[in-house]
Order: sequence, then C-alpha cells, then structure tokens
Amino acid sequence: MKVLIQLIFNSGLGNLYCGVTELLNCASECKIMGYSCELLFASNCSSDNNYINYVDFGEIFDVTSFTVFDKITSIRDSVKEKCYNEYIFSSGFHVTEPGQHWWDIFLTDECLLLPRRPHYDIYTLCTDKVVPKLLPKFSLSIAERVEKAKETIPNIKKCIQVRHNDFNIHVGDEFKNYTNSIIEICKNTSDEFYVSSNNQFFLDSMKNLNNIVTFDFDDLNVFPNDFSYYPHNRWVSRELLVNRLCDNICEMILLSEFDIIFHHTSLGWNSTFLYYSLSHNNNQTLIDITWIDNLTNLS
Repeated sequence: MKVLIQLIFNSGLGNLYCGVTELLNCASECKIMGYSCELLFASNCSSDNNYINYVDFGEIFDVTSFTVFDKITSIRDSVKEKCYNEYIFSSGFHVTEPGQHWWDIFLTDECLLLPRRPHYDIYTLCTDKVVPKLLPKFSLSIAERVEKAKETIPNIKKCIQVRHNDFNIHVGDEFKNYTNSIIEICKNTSDEFYVSSNNQFFLDSMKNLNNIVTFDFDDLNVFPNDFSYYPHNRWVSRELLVNRLCDNICEMILLSEFDIIFHHTSLGWNSTFLYYSLSHNNNQTLIDITWIDNLTNLS
C-alpha cells in the first residue's frame, strides 16, 4: 500500500511552508496506517516559480525532519498526468487535475482509505488556532543564516511587514502615499522597527531611516527582491538565485523573533509568509495596518 504526495513550489514561500506542513502531517498519519509514503517535490507547474527555475528539496529543507517519507525526489516540472508510474491521481488542492497548485495525492490503489487532512494556512492558524503536530525544519545552512541575522536585531521587538504584489516599476501613487505616511510616523517615534517586504520600492524608501533595520540581501545591485523576481530576471545565475531564495527563507524565519508584527497586505487576507512566524511564536501579536487610517497603531 503506497501513497505518493506531490508538493508544488509554484507560488510564495508561505504557501510552500503551509503545503509542506500539511503533507508532512498527512504522511505521518499514513505511516501509522501502515502505508509507504513517497514525496515528489516540483519547482514549477503550469506557471513559473517566483524565485528560481529549479531547486532541490535538500537545498532548502532538513531532510532528517522528513523521515516519514521513504523516498524524496526533486523534479523541475510537476507531474500533470493522472497516471504516474504505479500511481493513480486521487486528489489535489482545490483542483481536479494534478500538477496545478500546492499539492496532489497519488495512490497505488484507488480504494485506499486516507486520513483526514486538516488544512494548515494562515486563516486556520489565526482564527481557529489549529496548530500542526509536526512543523518542518529548513536546512542547516539556512538555520546558520538565521543565527547570523539575529545579530542585527538584538533589541528590536516590533516588525513592519508589507506584502504588496506590485513589481517595482509599477508602483502606483496610492502605495507611494501609503509609504510616505509610514515614513513620517517612523521619523517621529523613538521605537525601532525591523522592516520586511516583497516590494523593493518600499524597502528602499524605508531603509535609510535611523530607527529602521532591513535584511541585508546579497546582490541587490544585480537584481531586486520584488515579488515574482525570477520571471523578470531569468538571466541571473542559479548560484545567485539559490542564495537569494535562502535569504528570503531566512527572513521568513526571522520574523518569529518579534513580539509584534504590523502587517499590510494587498491580498485581501493575511499573507501566508507569516505562517512560519505565527506557528513558532504563540505569543506574537499581529496588527493590521493595511489601510492608512490604521497606521496610528504604529505610534
């Protein structure tokens, strides 16, 4: 009795961590039921990866925390056929065809009984307080980056995290006004803030304030750290892309160090980029500053 789980890294890092958390816990339950479990890790699906064309699972995750899987295989493009080797497609994440989004389940026997798969995302964590039994670990090299990054924030307890899905050259007047409003508030307070964002315009606007600390990303002179930077920078070497990906994961982990996160999102919901932080720090407070009227919470 075998189960193949396909994990697709096709969107944000928060989605990746939520997805791998779901599948790790699902595979753990499958092992208890006596099933053999295999993991297939795909870097792309029908849309391009936002960060890199291909990355090996072991380059970013600690494989020793995934011993519930009997085999882990990394591939560039997701499996989109309903029959794969000895496996038959069973179900996917809100899709009827495999290889499209987040994860898929393949079985050797269509009649196999699977455990219930609780949905781990930012909503179930923040609203329903559903905390996973097992939390995946990232690689040792990323853990070492985190320890080094902690040295830059020894006394900072507050973080401003802005998730704005606009590439740098398309930043509109509304977001520019929003950014200027935050700058003025930060200029007039003695509090220190760590600032995180997937928008390079926002980071460049904030980083020169005396009470602001930002992540020291490598090679920003080569390519920016905007949302979906890879499709706009395909010419960048894989070495630089792997390094940037690991830096972004490092920052995602680093957010768990703060007591308060002031969060702006253009998504309409809290960004899953915060899932790692909130699932590892039960005492963290999340405050919405999506609208300019809410910015008074910063002062």
